[in-house]
Amino acid sequence: MKLTGSAFAKFLRDEYTTLPERVDRPLYVFCDVHWKYSDPARPIHPHEVATVVREVFDRFVSMSIQHLLNEFGAVLLESYPQVSEFSFEAQNRLWDLSAVSDSDPRRRVYSDPKPAHGLIGLTVIR
Repeated sequence: MKLTGSAFAKFLRDEYTTLPERVDRPLYVFCDVHWKYSDPARPIHPHEVATVVREVFDRFVSMSIQHLLNEFGAVLLESYPQVSEFSFEAQNRLWDLSAVSDSDPRRRVYSDPKPAHGLIGLTVIR
């Protein structure tokens, strides 16, 4: 979970786009990561992958979930040359803004997200 450093902005809109742009939003993501080896003799431990994903999630300011997953993939491919592809399945949980403090706009109250939650898949290949 991160409370800042995630946006939903600078995307193409069409008649099916219903969400407004947000330049800064809290983000909570469930993410499964899978990979295929090009060199199975050099396996990697899943905890290593999880650590890289957490570090990217923490430092990277993303414009969308897709942008974030792409960054996960780019960093993982660079970190693990023995892997030919990484696949992600992420479910985003975006809380709804309920109130903003009159005295300090950084103080906000969020409520649980309303269904349905987004499910996004991405595969990056070397």
